[in-house]
Amino acid sequence: MSILNVFDETLHGPWRTAGFDVQYKISPRGVLTFQHTTSKSDWLYNFQFWITPYRDMPKKWYAHRGFVALYKSVRDELTPLYKYGLITRIQGFSQGAALAQLAIEDYYFQTGKPIESAYCFGCPKVFLNLPEENKRAFDNTCLINTLGDIVSMVPPWYKNFFSALVQLPGHAYPSFKDHYPEVYREGLKQDWGE
Repeated sequence: MSILNVFDETLHGPWRTAGFDVQYKISPRGVLTFQHTTSKSDWLYNFQFWITPYRDMPKKWYAHRGFVALYKSVRDELTPLYKYGLITRIQGFSQGAALAQLAIEDYYFQTGKPIESAYCFGCPKVFLNLPEENKRAFDNTCLINTLGDIVSMVPPWYKNFFSALVQLPGHAYPSFKDHYPEVYREGLKQDWGE
């Protein structure tokens, strides 16, 4: 499957709605996909701040409060699938990529190993001060952003820790237009010749 096809999977349903208006789907191949921002309630969760995601953490780290609330609202439905090996890939675009990051970290927490593969497109920064041992969760994760995608730059003072970062063409300055799915599709066609 091409990377462009993977991206297209993140844009189209059918979706299952659960929790706090979270849309996700699971394919027969074990691919867990989270939908991007589409509703007013999605926007309300996008503009929140940092919290510690779990109680009694031995090493404190932080995650985006809104994305954590959304993910925790569907977590009980997903974690059994991780434990039984029914999920092989996790992916998403925009808010879906943020939820995918939380699912990737949770998959590692539940199973003790990284997910087989993961793709996060147009991804906001979700974690702050994530300990080194937790970063192993993202060993097989590819983060794909366009150069000027403003969503991927928030918060601006924090650098993403991903080693597999692919930068698609875009503006040299922050732009909302570089977050549009069409810009990602065009960049994926150029970079992978599809």
